[in-house]
Amino acid sequence: MEDLLYTAKAKKTIIKIYKAKTLYGKTVQLKSKLADKKGNVLVGKYVKFYVAGKYVGKAKTNRKGIATLKYNPKKKK
Repeated sequence: MEDLLYTAKAKKTIIKIYKAKTLYGKTVQLKSKLADKKGNVLVGKYVKFYVAGKYVGKAKTNRKGIATLKYNPKKKK
C-alpha cells in the first residue's frame, strides 16, 4: 500500500465572537459565526472555544454558520 500526500489549501475566514457573561457554577452558551472572506457562511466546520486561553471544547457550525457550546465555569479551589 502506498502513502498518499494531500496538501490542503487554507482559506481565509472571518469569525464573529458573541459576548457572553456568567457566574461561577452557572452555564452559559458560547457562540460564534464562521464565514469565508466573502461573507458566505461555512457549514459543518468545527470551531474551538477557549476561555482565558484555556481550551474548553469545540462545536460544529450549523446551516447558518453558527457554532455554540455550553460552558460552565468552575471556581478554582
